[in-house]
Amino acid sequence: MAAYLYNREVKDDEYIGRVRRHTPSSLLPLIARAGAQYWVPQTWLNSPYKKLTPWNLADVARVSLVSGNEHRKSAVYQDLLESCAAYSSLVDPQLSGQAVSGGGSDIIAGFLLRKSAEQLVYNQSRWHDLGRTAAIFDQTAAKKPLNVLGDPGWVQSLLGCTIPQYIGIGFIVHTIAVKYEGRFLEDWLDDPVLEPITSEIPVRLVRDVIADHFMADVSFFQQERPNFHPSPYRRFTYNPLMGKPIVSGISDVRLVPVPGLIDRKISPLGLWYTGFDLWGSDFSDDVGELFEQYVGRQLDLIPNVVVQPEVVYREGKDEKRSVDWILVFDGVALLVEVKSARPTEPIRLGKEEAYDQMGTKLSKAFKQIDTTSQLIEDQHPKFSHIPKNLPRIGLIVTMEDFPIANAPALRARLGVFPSIPTCVCSSEDLELLVTITDQDICSFLSAFLADPSKIGWSLTNDVRDEARGHARNEVLDQAWKTYTWGLPPDALFLEAE
Repeated sequence: MAAYLYNREVKDDEYIGRVRRHTPSSLLPLIARAGAQYWVPQTWLNSPYKKLTPWNLADVARVSLVSGNEHRKSAVYQDLLESCAAYSSLVDPQLSGQAVSGGGSDIIAGFLLRKSAEQLVYNQSRWHDLGRTAAIFDQTAAKKPLNVLGDPGWVQSLLGCTIPQYIGIGFIVHTIAVKYEGRFLEDWLDDPVLEPITSEIPVRLVRDVIADHFMADVSFFQQERPNFHPSPYRRFTYNPLMGKPIVSGISDVRLVPVPGLIDRKISPLGLWYTGFDLWGSDFSDDVGELFEQYVGRQLDLIPNVVVQPEVVYREGKDEKRSVDWILVFDGVALLVEVKSARPTEPIRLGKEEAYDQMGTKLSKAFKQIDTTSQLIEDQHPKFSHIPKNLPRIGLIVTMEDFPIANAPALRARLGVFPSIPTCVCSSEDLELLVTITDQDICSFLSAFLADPSKIGWSLTNDVRDEARGHARNEVLDQAWKTYTWGLPPDALFLEAE
C-alpha cells in the first residue's frame, strides 16, 4: 500500500510532517534495521516497493533527528515505508515547474546533478574507496613542500590513530551494525567475528576514536533546527549523518541508520572533510598535491609506456607548467590533468551557481590540456621530445565523480570547446582503466572518444564492462596490505570490481 499512498507529487513540508508524526526513539531503530538489511548496493531494489534505499533512509533519519520529538506516536514498519514513499514522491525543484529563486535554466542538467549527488555515494566500490585512503595519505610521496601533511604526526593529530587503524575502526562499526540490525553496543566489541581486527587495534582506542569522530547524540543533530526549513532543495543539502553516522541517546544502544555513511566517513572524501574542518585550505592544497602524485602512480601501472611529469617552460618572463602527466604511446599522446576538487553544494543542488562552480573547477583543466596540445603542435623546445605527428587526446582525472561533466550541453554552458578529444573521469574509473588487459589502453581511449554514440558519456560503464579483462590494481593491493588486521568473514562486500 505504501507505494501507492503517494502516487502524486509531494511537497517537502508534507513529507517532513509525515516523518514528524512519530517519535525518533521508535522510528530510528526501524530505519537502522532496514539500512542494515539492504546495505549492499542494489539489494535495496528488493526492499518493499523499492522504497528502502539508503538515500531515502538517510533523509528520513535526518528529518526525525533534527525536527522530531518524543511527544508523538510510536512508529511501526508501515510508517517507515510510508515516510520513504513520501520521500520518493518529493517534487523536483525544476522538473515540477516550481523552481525557487536560483534555479538553473538547464532543467535536465540540474536534475541529473541532484540525483547523482543523492545516490552515487551509495553505489561506489568499497574496495576502491577504502584502499584509496591509505594509497593516497599513507603511501604517496609529495614532490612539493607540504603545509600540514609534511608533519609526520599529522595523522595522529587529526584522527588519534593511524590510517589503517581508522579504516579498521570503521570496519568494526560497519560489521557490527550489519550483523545486529543497525545497532551498535561497545560490549559487542568482544564478538569473535571481530577478533581479526580487535587483536590488532586496542578496544580502548576503538572506543575513543568512535566517540571523537563517528558518534553524536540527538542534541548535535538538533543544532540544525534554526536553519531547517521545508524547501524543494533541502534534501540535497548536507546531512549531518555524513559527519556523525552513529547516533547515541535514542535508546540503550547506539544506532547506525545507514551503514554506507560509515564507509563515506573513512573514504578519502570523508577524510578530506575531517582535515579541512581542522586545517582549512592548507590541508586541501596538500591533498591536491598528493592526489596528483597518486594519479601518476596509477598511470605507472600501464604497461609499455613512459609516464612523463609536467613540463616547466617559460612564456616571456613567466614560468608556466604543462598538464600534470604526459604519456606517449605508439599511436597516441595522452595529456592528463589532475583535479582534486569535489562537487560543492551548489553543484549538488544543481542550481544556477553550479555552472560557475564547475567552470572554476574544470574549465582550467580543459584549458591546460588545450595549451599543452598547442605547445606540442608548435614544437616548443621544451616539448620537442613528444612527436608532433601523433594524435593527441586528453583525460581530466577528478578525485570524486563529477556527474555529467562530459555532456555537450554542460560543456557549452561552461564555454568549454576542447581542441582535442577529452574526457573527464573519476579516480575509481582511472583505477579500473589502467588495469585493462584485453585491449591496449591508448586504443581503448581513442575508440571511446571517437565513438559518436558515446558523446557525453563517462568511462564508468565501459571500464566496468563484464566482458572486459582486468589485472589486479597493484597500487590498491599494496594499500590493502597495510591493513594488517584481518577481514571479518562473510561480513564484507569487497571484491575488486
